[in-house]
Amino acid sequence: MPRKPRELVDGAIYHVFNRGNDRRNLFSEPEDYHCFLNYLRNSASTLSIELYHYCLMPNHFHLLLKIQKTGDLAKLMHQIQLAYARYFKKTRAFVVESVPGSKGTGNGMTDGTKTEGRD
Repeated sequence: MPRKPRELVDGAIYHVFNRGNDRRNLFSEPEDYHCFLNYLRNSASTLSIELYHYCLMPNHFHLLLKIQKTGDLAKLMHQIQLAYARYFKKTRAFVVESVPGSKGTGNGMTDGTKTEGRD
C-alpha cells in the first residue's frame, strides 16, 4: 500500500534530507560541497526560502528550511539536484549502467528512459 502524499503548509519549517543512490557518495572533494552549497543558496534566494541549517555528509545531506509557498519546496529540490547532478556527471568519468529493455545513447551511457513508439 503506497503512503499518503505529504501535506505541505505555507510558511512552515521542514527537515529535508536526501541520500545518494545505493548509498553512494554525493560529495568526495571539497569543491563538491562548495558547488552544492552555491546551488542551494542561489535557489533558496530565488524562491525566498529561508535556509536555517544544513549538514552535508559524503553520501547524504540534511536541510532545515522555511518555505513561503508549498510548491517552492519541490522547485528547490528539483533545481539543486538537477544542477548538482549535471556538475557531478561533468566532473567525473560517469558511466550509467544500461537498464534491461532500454536503449542506450550509443556511447555506452543511458539515462534509463524509454521512448514510446520508437524501435
